[in-house]
Amino acid sequence: DQLELHLYPGRQPGWCLTHKLALHDRQGTIIGMAGISYDLQAPQASHPAYQKLAAVDAHIRQHYAQPIAVKHLASIAGLSIAQLERLCKRIFQLTPRQMIHQARLGAASQLLAGELPITEIALRCGYTDHSAFSRQFKALTGLSPSQYRDSQRHA
Repeated sequence: DQLELHLYPGRQPGWCLTHKLALHDRQGTIIGMAGISYDLQAPQASHPAYQKLAAVDAHIRQHYAQPIAVKHLASIAGLSIAQLERLCKRIFQLTPRQMIHQARLGAASQLLAGELPITEIALRCGYTDHSAFSRQFKALTGLSPSQYRDSQRHA
């Protein structure tokens, strides 16, 4: 369940979830890796809890630059943390924490198209320092922020 930002044809960014498993031989030695990624689908708006979670999603998108506690998101929805996590996974295919990362890095990927320094982008997107932002960005995109910026400019 690794959230990743992929670049699709035309360099358009899109989100997917990736699952990876180690492949073992008969002796238990790892001999390879198998993985599958699938594009995130639109939220299940027909689900009875969708309206409660739409408020959570809106809060995340509005306040991604600030610290967001999952406990606070649960209170917005009127749910327990466990209920929130279960319903977010069912409706959005993401955990609340993944939704926060998606909002922050989505905003960052748009800002990287401009001229702002990467440290400023990190701060605007809710990261306390450049290195934490760079680690998270690379983990979810496979590229450092500067590599991503360069790839967008050369597209």
